[in-house]
Amino acid sequence: MGGILVGILVVIIIIAVAASGAGKGSSTASTNNTTQAAASTPTQAGSMTTTKAAAPTTAAAAADPVKTFTDQFGTFAAISKSGSGSSVIPVPSGAKAGILTATYSGSANFVISVLDANNQSTGDLLVNTIGKYSGTTAFGLSSFGGEPAKFKIEASGPWTVNIQSIASAPALALPATDKGDKVFIYTGQADSWAITNNSKGNFVVTLDGKMPDLLVNEIGNYSGTVPVTRGPAILSVQSDGAWTISKG
Repeated sequence: MGGILVGILVVIIIIAVAASGAGKGSSTASTNNTTQAAASTPTQAGSMTTTKAAAPTTAAAAADPVKTFTDQFGTFAAISKSGSGSSVIPVPSGAKAGILTATYSGSANFVISVLDANNQSTGDLLVNTIGKYSGTTAFGLSSFGGEPAKFKIEASGPWTVNIQSIASAPALALPATDKGDKVFIYTGQADSWAITNNSKGNFVVTLDGKMPDLLVNEIGNYSGTVPVTRGPAILSVQSDGAWTISKG
């Protein structure tokens, strides 16, 4: 009987030892699995890094100036008009802002201003000159009145106007050398510009981005360096002579 009990105890001890060994094996396997999972983590992290690296491209696409200005000011089909003497032209449907390119071959006053639906001035005086004219100006960017509805033209001779969306303005490439009234899209960073002007009349340079910024407002010749904010923004130059813009 005692022998039988001893035998049973031996069997129990053997089973306990075997179970302990199996537990250690399971723990080791679990540790190995954990190690493998940890080893795979760098690969997953690397994948995440690649995804984050692509984010600037998405942000850059969102900051596309054409989309920015189309969303903000709308888009419309370009229109062209011509005539002689004073006239009133409706602003294209859907246009909150835009650019107007005009020519004039008369010898007297030539004035183009913008009116709202109540025939009140929006504050945009696009052209105000005497004699022949050729230039491009912007409307609707910083008006203090209602939305633009009409162009009021005062003239005593033949004229032409072409009206396009803001997004159709050409990109500014520096250094820039030009003459007369011009409008550009600026997409660069905050910077300093060296600006010159050779004329006898008004010389006005504005940069309309998140806020309108009057860079220069002088009469006659000008030479100076001014700070500019980052784009996208609309650059408008008003001059009756030759001008230059370069990095300062």
